[in-house]
Amino acid sequence: MDIAWGGYAAINTFQRGLTFDFYILLSTPIEDNGAFLNHKVVDNNGKTTLFGDAYKNINMPVLFITGINDSIVDSQKTFNLLNGLNKNITVHIIAGLNHYLTKSNEDWRNFRNDEDLIGIYNMDENALSKIISWTINQ
Repeated sequence: MDIAWGGYAAINTFQRGLTFDFYILLSTPIEDNGAFLNHKVVDNNGKTTLFGDAYKNINMPVLFITGINDSIVDSQKTFNLLNGLNKNITVHIIAGLNHYLTKSNEDWRNFRNDEDLIGIYNMDENALSKIISWTINQ
């Protein structure tokens, strides 16, 4: 089974006791048909916790944002997993955007030049606006 490393790294920092004002998860893979929530993470005291329990207990604001056209993260499954799991988690799935929160082609195998690659890093203004607005309100 594949582990969603982005989601693992994010929740592992919380479990290890690192404190932040908030987390922003940009198209972070946190689902594998729900199996992600059953992965385990070990805190600094050696206590093992399921990811699902860690996300349920996270006590700081979390923004999860991705595009509806994400080919890496299943946005609907992720929404279903996270929405309502914890009042501190806000989920935004943005219509028309992909994994990189752009409208460009996200399949790197089809990139023909550097401009195609650079295009994936020019985040859509709507996504940026949502991130900035959410951040300001934290």
